Amino acid sequence: MAKISATFLAAAAMALVSLTATSTSAAPTAGKPGTPLLVPDAREFVQVSFGKTDIECNFRGWRRPTGPRRQRTRTSSAAPKATNGGNGRIVFPNDDDDGAIVFPGQPRPPKRTTRATLSAAPTATPTNGGGRIVFPDDGDDGAIVFPGQPRPPKRTSTATATATAPAPPSGTPKPAPTPVTRNGHVVVFEQTIDIAQVQPGAKNIFWSRLHFDRSKTKLRENFIRVDFPGFGEDLPGDILRITSLADGGVQYLNFESIEQWNFRSAVFNGGKVKVELLADPNTDPDEKPSIVVTQIETNTQSGYGSNKAQLPPPASLCTANDDRRASADVRSVRIHPVGCTAWTITDKAGCHVTAGHCFDGTDLDDQIIQMNVPQSAVITSAGQKTAIVRHPHPKYQFAVDVKSVQFNLTSLSLGDDAEDWAYFGTFPNPNTGLTHRETIGNKAYRLATVDPATGDLVANQVKVGDTVKIYGFGVVSAQARKHMSQVQQQASGKVTAFSDRFHIDHRTSTEGGNSGSAIAIGDLAVGIHTNGGCFAGSPHSANTGSLVSMPAFQRAIKNPKGVCKA
Repeated sequence: MAKISATFLAAAAMALVSLTATSTSAAPTAGKPGTPLLVPDAREFVQVSFGKTDIECNFRGWRRPTGPRRQRTRTSSAAPKATNGGNGRIVFPNDDDDGAIVFPGQPRPPKRTTRATLSAAPTATPTNGGGRIVFPDDGDDGAIVFPGQPRPPKRTSTATATATAPAPPSGTPKPAPTPVTRNGHVVVFEQTIDIAQVQPGAKNIFWSRLHFDRSKTKLRENFIRVDFPGFGEDLPGDILRITSLADGGVQYLNFESIEQWNFRSAVFNGGKVKVELLADPNTDPDEKPSIVVTQIETNTQSGYGSNKAQLPPPASLCTANDDRRASADVRSVRIHPVGCTAWTITDKAGCHVTAGHCFDGTDLDDQIIQMNVPQSAVITSAGQKTAIVRHPHPKYQFAVDVKSVQFNLTSLSLGDDAEDWAYFGTFPNPNTGLTHRETIGNKAYRLATVDPATGDLVANQVKVGDTVKIYGFGVVSAQARKHMSQVQQQASGKVTAFSDRFHIDHRTSTEGGNSGSAIAIGDLAVGIHTNGGCFAGSPHSANTGSLVSMPAFQRAIKNPKGVCKA
């Protein structure tokens, strides 16, 4: 497992604005009228970094719909039986979608150059040969059709033909259909990046260009159509579609072309682009695609040179309005200046737990924890309110013992092997001589129990549908509530899934700065909040965390360092 060197996900600094984001989670297929058909688990997980300003979209739930795979007829050389006493062969005039049945003595069909001519059929009857193969949806298989016979009915997408879902209850709105391209790609995520929102004071922006993280951006290869290179929407594998909202210019990138472009996009006119992920179901379902935008490059206001703007993250709020409210959980503390959340546990020394990405790439000597954090100061500039953090009395601040710090950060795309955690201690406060836990009367979170035989959480401690609570020091985007930015707030939500053995999905509102918060049921901490991805308009979306059963985390707890050994 390779350790990710760049800090990513929903963590650290204060974001002034949020990007406009929409998502889709359902895809239509053929079926009975009125019955919506969905791709199973086509859910999106957006992860963001403040320190490195990354935007990462991990679609860990995407997988091939259930049902057997079908070979594409277009790649077959098998000859069908004929009715005129001989065997015909299928010929493909230009290696395109359909072919004609040619029998001995008949001329080969002329080459055709565009798909617009695919419906042209040779004159023939079932008795003298020459029927044509038609593909109802440019998909996997075709049917031989002779003159006078009806064309097979169209199907919406072979990519979703086997995935079905029950009809919603009466009165429940039907899910919006997911756009499907002509070759079966499904649009599973889209986000608009607007430089006017990223930099409200920016003027004279005439062009923009996206930069992607080389190590974290992953588009999967197509294991069926690798011998059929295409272009545009016909590129094999997952496709990144980028569209200028100024003039409609579009660029398509897949696993091969994004490397050719050195993980940069084309240069688009205007400062507003839409980024979409077109997932290809004919890819390895065990791999997870991700898109990580590190920065957006634009012209400078003077017109000379270029400017690389940092991107604030999309919101990870699960409700249309921010439902977080002020709280005073003394067990939860702010890590400054990295801007994360930590919490004390019932180990011998009263040490703390947070997310691994909070310490990855940061100066550990610079970090302290703070409790009883006051409201932030708010200043107004050019009509925009900005929060500036304020600090508690020195007796409520504690220095991190660098020698005690243990953390791990491995890519979420590794599934079960992904880990994001940190375990560390702090020195007693020099004013009082007390540790943080002693200062708060020895209150602490209990870690959920792990079965030593399996390495999993003991059953029934947490399950789908349970309500969890998260306390944390997330930023606030709403202008009217800027004073609460990076001040402790709490929210509750339901557990929606366990995406693998060591990760939990929940619909509890968080923001950047909540990274490291305890995912708790009462005093029982079952996980560490690490990743955003929850959208009010997408009921299948969720925020994500690491379960405390992560193997390396459990080893660290059993082998403390520095002040944690006390």
